[in-house]
Amino acid sequence: MRRKVDLIVTFGDSGAEAAKAATTTTPVVVLWMFDAVESGVVASLARPGGNTSGMSVPASELAAKSLEMLRAAIPHLARVGLLTSGSSGRGEAGALRATSSAARSMGLKTEQYEMQRPRELLTACLLR
Repeated sequence: MRRKVDLIVTFGDSGAEAAKAATTTTPVVVLWMFDAVESGVVASLARPGGNTSGMSVPASELAAKSLEMLRAAIPHLARVGLLTSGSSGRGEAGALRATSSAARSMGLKTEQYEMQRPRELLTACLLR
């Protein structure tokens, strides 16, 4: 904010939450985040209020549909790995809860893998 930018463009929950905490006057455009309402970035999707606008994907509404599409593509699907950075915003935590809940209701097992860097993908997924 010291640089007095005219617009902040961010991607993801953490960036959107940080921008909201940093300013109430500079416009913020969120290119994508899990759930702007659950994260507290906007008051509601219909009336966001404040200085933030952008794209929000309510995970609770999409989790079951995403798993249904995966099951249609992979009929023998039994286990789903959920990747997380472990330090993401409240929206990602809500998305993980919604996906785990939807998976349980479909008889699928989930395992959560935390990774900080792309190279940790092999360690998280292959060595468990």
